[in-house]
Amino acid sequence: MIEKFKQTKLYLGVKTLGDQLRPMTFKQKCEHLWEYYKEWLLVVFIVCMGISLAVTVISEQQKEVLVSGMMINISIDQRGMNYLTTEYAQYLGATDKNQIAEVDYTSFGDPLDPEQGENSYYASMILPSRVTGAMLDYIIMDKFAMEYYITQDLYMDLRDFFTPEELEQLEKEKRVIYAQEEGSFDRVPIAVVITQLPFIQTYVAPEGDNAIYFALAGSTPRPEMCRNVWNYLHDWDPKHAEY
Repeated sequence: MIEKFKQTKLYLGVKTLGDQLRPMTFKQKCEHLWEYYKEWLLVVFIVCMGISLAVTVISEQQKEVLVSGMMINISIDQRGMNYLTTEYAQYLGATDKNQIAEVDYTSFGDPLDPEQGENSYYASMILPSRVTGAMLDYIIMDKFAMEYYITQDLYMDLRDFFTPEELEQLEKEKRVIYAQEEGSFDRVPIAVVITQLPFIQTYVAPEGDNAIYFALAGSTPRPEMCRNVWNYLHDWDPKHAEY
């Protein structure tokens, strides 16, 4: 069978190509392949991209997202990330590897910056796209990000989340951030300072006086998980830091 294969056009063609390429430098090989086989290379590239896309789509369809969060302009220790992902999935009773607690990340600066503005703009669009697509539950972010999105109607009105008593207590602690439309007397609570939480103090590295904020996506597809997330962050045991 091997001898028969060696007589095929495919084998002879590959052998001839190998003989041609053998004395060439790497650069010459690349130029030769592109000059004589660029159509085939493009076909192979397109096929590979199609297969990769199909595998990604199938993989995403198989996932069951139990809770979805996003970190923005946050530096977090890997143990802290594990607490919010693999450990959280276990805490929620995941019995399958496709049941996940996911946390995405993005970081950006001033989109008007002449040097990094374009990159910052595209990075800043990740959160709105996730909220618009109803794919996100909670957000942990720095002050810059919190204020950047404050007028974009992305956050949940926390009066729909906290009880009046809880909100009043948070106000006494000066931890509530409000948004207020121009010309309106209604102040909407949209974020809470969580810098003082032991989890944040242990695993997140605020720079200087930069506070860390917690907010909920206004279009959360899992509203029943919002309280769970809030409690889970507060229930973190300092003993985790010893592992």
